[in-house]
Amino acid sequence: MNKRCILIGAGEMKEKNISLEKNDFVIAVDGGYQYCLNLNIHPDLVVSDFDSYPHEIKGIEILRSQPEKDDTDMMLAILAGLERGYDEFVIYGGMGGRLEHTLGNIQCLNFLCQKKAHGIMISQNSRVEVLGKGSRSYDASMSGYISIFSLADESVISIENLKYSLDHKRISNATTLGVDNEFIGKESKITLHEGCICIVITEG
Repeated sequence: MNKRCILIGAGEMKEKNISLEKNDFVIAVDGGYQYCLNLNIHPDLVVSDFDSYPHEIKGIEILRSQPEKDDTDMMLAILAGLERGYDEFVIYGGMGGRLEHTLGNIQCLNFLCQKKAHGIMISQNSRVEVLGKGSRSYDASMSGYISIFSLADESVISIENLKYSLDHKRISNATTLGVDNEFIGKESKITLHEGCICIVITEG
């Protein structure tokens, strides 16, 4: 379907603008509504328990949650997007601030991967995604660092045309082997043969 759902959270966000496509469905997640106001973005839905943004909101659909709940507001927003048929999710304002919320948002990306949807979390110079079995390619113009973490007990990966290459290497979720690989000006590829991995790119 490839319909995009844009989620704007309450973490750190230094973007001066967000490029939106015509058919994007925008969800302001709790205090992320203030970012929407700052960027002159009119969200289609607000998901919030209103602990980070305690003011009244009018003229927008609201999914009101309770402060005491099992899921975070970000997860509730993702569930709302999935229910509306979206299969591509882009999270802004999902990193920085409280570490537990950043980790929770990575868990949200993992959840999307398990649901056969794709999610990516973007900050000013970093992006995070979770990859299930398959490959991800990167253009030769990419620069900076790329790190790989196993979310499963063990994952089997291959890496081509990065500074450090691997061939069907088994990595666990208790190793730092995948930290700080580098782009080298070639089209590169990461292939996951088994398991589940988190990919973190810090652009140079």
